[in-house]
Amino acid sequence: MASLLSPMQSQVGFGQVTLEQVVERIFAFRQVTPLDHSLLKSALCSQNSITQQQQTLLNRVFEGLERGWIWVGD
Repeated sequence: MASLLSPMQSQVGFGQVTLEQVVERIFAFRQVTPLDHSLLKSALCSQNSITQQQQTLLNRVFEGLERGWIWVGD
């Protein structure tokens, strides 16, 4: 999977993991773990708004869940 990282990444907690990195990991492993869920929540709650690129990434995750490409892990 090509890297989705850019110079203007949004930083979230847990050691400066970006939203882009979390989404890339979700697609690499085809699952959303409790850690991924926490990181996504942290990223969304830490910002007043999200960029169009971030919205597109989140939409890809939701689409993957709806279509069964990604599953929710324990």
